[in-house]
Amino acid sequence: MNRKLPLRHLTVRVPWHDAGWDGRVCKAPRHNGACLILNRIAQSRDDDAEEAVAGKSIKDLPQDKWPCCVGEKMAFMADFEYDRKVNHPYKGLGYKSHQHFAETTLRHPPYSAACIPFNWMFSSRLEDLRDEYEIDVDPEYEPDVVNQWGDAIATDWVQSKKNQGELLDCFFRHVKPQQSLVFFYAKQVPFVDTPGRVLIGAGRVMHVGQPTEYRYTTKKPPSRALLWEVMVQHSIRPHFRDGFILPYHLALEFAEENPEFDPASVAAMAPADRFDEFSYATEHLPHDGAIDSLLACAEALRKAAGSLPGDFSRQLSWIDRQLNELWTMRGPCPGLGSALLAFGVNYGNFVAREIETKIGANDDPWPFVEKCFANPHKHLTPESAAELSDELCKTWKRLPDERKRLLRLVSRFSLNEEQAKMMYVHEVREQHGFTFSDADIIDNPYRVFELTRLTASPVGITTIDHGVFPDRIIRDKHPLPKPSALESGTDPRRVRALSVALLESASDNGDTLVPRSELIRKLRDWEIRPKCEVTGDLMSVVEEHFSPEVSLR
Repeated sequence: MNRKLPLRHLTVRVPWHDAGWDGRVCKAPRHNGACLILNRIAQSRDDDAEEAVAGKSIKDLPQDKWPCCVGEKMAFMADFEYDRKVNHPYKGLGYKSHQHFAETTLRHPPYSAACIPFNWMFSSRLEDLRDEYEIDVDPEYEPDVVNQWGDAIATDWVQSKKNQGELLDCFFRHVKPQQSLVFFYAKQVPFVDTPGRVLIGAGRVMHVGQPTEYRYTTKKPPSRALLWEVMVQHSIRPHFRDGFILPYHLALEFAEENPEFDPASVAAMAPADRFDEFSYATEHLPHDGAIDSLLACAEALRKAAGSLPGDFSRQLSWIDRQLNELWTMRGPCPGLGSALLAFGVNYGNFVAREIETKIGANDDPWPFVEKCFANPHKHLTPESAAELSDELCKTWKRLPDERKRLLRLVSRFSLNEEQAKMMYVHEVREQHGFTFSDADIIDNPYRVFELTRLTASPVGITTIDHGVFPDRIIRDKHPLPKPSALESGTDPRRVRALSVALLESASDNGDTLVPRSELIRKLRDWEIRPKCEVTGDLMSVVEEHFSPEVSLR
């Protein structure tokens, strides 16, 4: 595969660690219940053994004394290199098909995380990923897996070296050192009771390693495979000049001396509508998800600055610089690839990526798109030009202005292919039972969130908000045309959609009714840009537009 891939950021799951993820065993392993949410730790942790080496660095211990969380990235802030001996898990289960796999050494560089994109390694996704990314993977490459009793068994995971290598290569080719950010998160921490992922820290990706092949006991192994752990080195250092760890340990220490202080008040939660991106141990994160994550971190740091000792200005300045770069990289049309896919362009993301390389940073791609449909072979490589068939070019030429306006609007949002098709393709709308018209969405883009929120592929409220109210670097150069544009942050269309999001969140926690005053307070406190500073007087006007999405009692 020689096509260029869009830049993505990374999310990486780590366990909660009471010593700061610096390569030391927890100071009080037995009291760390938060890390038990990870199955591998819950099944393997030996409290007595870990208590015997509590607080010691793994660099000073033999591997048989290491805590089981080493394999879960408990040392991603370690300033030293270490080697870890690993065996194929199927060999440990006694599978006959894997007895030729030998113990293999995995090198962990300083300040690195061993990243496994589990969601890409499901055998059930193999053909979909092949078709989406045009990569050379095939179920036919998969070897037989034979258990300890000699029976061939099905497995959920890709097993062949060929398929594994292609998948890992494609996944990590989206990640650009120096440009991609990496967000570390935990599924559970000891001071947050609400559901969701807790952001731990963020930095830049500095280097992406290559997968390691297993060693074998024979020169001609009947099957071969790769370790899935790819080493990603990051920029976070204790001085926090290029990335940061959020001050959770400081908050816990402060709370011990100040019982009235709640450490949860300075917790940064991963964006709720990016749950899938903060799952599967390691996953891609688009620009909009990175922006929301950094804004959540900034809010937490500002709260910490008002409560905790210390200076957090360095971290906030770094976030501000990254947000500037993210908005520029994002540009006015982050959903161009999905929009092209919705229109019918095969490999629309590849075509969109090529278009982006032929225009300036933060430029509107649509004038160039028009040229491509007029003469694809003049403006695109042969591979991309072939995707703009004669039928598509003729369809584009005859497309009504309203349909083109809708497609351009679709591209303003960071949508996936399915979401874009729900918004643009009439037949897909009908399958979902949607009755809205093109004009309905053009008049009120927030309807996309309201209508899709109960589908299998919901569009998050912040995804729409970023498209309607992008950063000034985009907004001044590429204003959203009317009637899609909103004049203020308290436009009734926005207030209703934000209210729906808050009420949905409340219902998830068992609250089917929310007092009007509380809803107003939550709207005003929501850390979004621009702020939604609705008042009781204004709400009395906005409520006239709440039906049918919100019922008043």
